[in-house]
Amino acid sequence: YHYVPMEWICVLFVVLYSISAALHLGQVLKYKLWWMIPMVTFMGLLEILGWSARLWSSRNPRLLTPYEMQIIGTIIAPTPLVAANFIILGKVITQIGSQYSHLTPKIYTIIFSVLLDVVCLIIQAVGGTFTAHAASMKTNTMMGTNIMLGGIAAQLFAIVIYVALVAETLLHLRYNMPFHYVDQPHILEKGQPAVSKKLQLMLFGMAFNSGHRLRAAVGHLITARM
Repeated sequence: YHYVPMEWICVLFVVLYSISAALHLGQVLKYKLWWMIPMVTFMGLLEILGWSARLWSSRNPRLLTPYEMQIIGTIIAPTPLVAANFIILGKVITQIGSQYSHLTPKIYTIIFSVLLDVVCLIIQAVGGTFTAHAASMKTNTMMGTNIMLGGIAAQLFAIVIYVALVAETLLHLRYNMPFHYVDQPHILEKGQPAVSKKLQLMLFGMAFNSGHRLRAAVGHLITARM
């Protein structure tokens, strides 16, 4: 590490991610949102693993095993959560009307969740494996680090495109300018609110999550080059 992880910070994040994972698992079971298990719930478990390993490192900073565990856990964990954002966007578009979006919900899932996010996850997993192996052999970890950064950069690109498409969709919804007209009740009438309060809260959560991931990805890229 070249530093000792702070114990109370590690404890705090283990507790917070444990609460988050438990709450989301409860939502999965209550609302039968099974697609959340390999994404949001899995993310929580990986973060718990990663921060538990950092807690271990805070007491034994020279041990290799917890260092390897936290690399894999904390680097890979956000990727399935980003995929969940992509799927949620598709469901939001289904609710407000696909005529306000360039892409259909199915296309969003295929392009962003299946293709881009899975590819990014594989790249980061491979990079994490190379880095952990190099650390265990006490050799240069730069190759594995660069592979991981390549996955993070690809994910950063995907999130930027995703945010731009979301902004475009919401603007067209706000000003009731559909890309094409369809015979369904999603076309807004005069004076009708664009989105409900609950949907506004969901969009705010998605924006916060995307912004945090953008900041984290940029931070990883900058830190690795310093």
